[in-house]
Formats: sequence, structure tokens, C-alpha cells
Amino acid sequence: MPKIMIVDNNLTYGQMLADTLTANISSSVISLSASRADLIDQFRQFSPDIVFIDVQSTGAACFRLTEKFKTHHLALRVIWITSHDEPEYLQKARGSGVDYCLSKNSISSEGIIDIILLDRYADRNGIAGQENRALN
Repeated sequence: MPKIMIVDNNLTYGQMLADTLTANISSSVISLSASRADLIDQFRQFSPDIVFIDVQSTGAACFRLTEKFKTHHLALRVIWITSHDEPEYLQKARGSGVDYCLSKNSISSEGIIDIILLDRYADRNGIAGQENRALN
């Protein structure tokens, strides 16, 4: 049962993502956070397997936040939702530990579900070393 944390200051979008995940990923547990003030504490208490971060919500702090999350939980999957698609930006995201960058302009519910199911399949079958990707 994956524990999923969503960091987004747009509660309408965050709740839509949570509803999509709950409807499509069996037995998922969702934590939705709009406040940046206590994200590290929320992360430590909830101990998620997957974190979705809306980059616009966290600004430049998204890099440090990702690094801190990954330091505390090495197997964590971090998925950024962003409108940035410049190669330099994506390279910096990869360097901070981001597993996937989803384009806000072309994101789909099916794409999000596919990523999570693919990761769950890889984990169950011992497939390690998935390469970071930018998905359109």
C-alpha cells in the first residue's frame, strides 16, 4: 500500500490529484499539504513512499526540499509537477534527486497512474536503478 504525499498550495488541484490516485491505486494513503512551513515535520511523521511536489508552490526551495526528503528516505520516489522543461533545469532537478518531472502543460491522470504502477512493479520485481526522466 503506497503512502503518497502531495505538496501543492492549490488545494483544488491537490485534491483532484489525491482523488485520482485514491480511485486508481488500490489501498493508497494520501496526505495533502498546502503549507510549506512544516513540510519536513509532516514528511517525517507521514513517511511517504512517493511525494508529488508542485514546483510553483515551493519555488526555489523545491531543490533543497527534495534533497532533504531523499536524505531521510533513500527509496522515496519524488515526482515534480512543473512548467519548466529547459534541459538545464531538468538536469538540476535530477541532481537534487527528482525521479520524474511531469509537465504541468500536458500532464494526464493516466500518465501519473502509469508511473506509480511501473514503480510498484519494479519494486516488487527487484528492478533497481530506474533512470530519472522528464515526461511530457
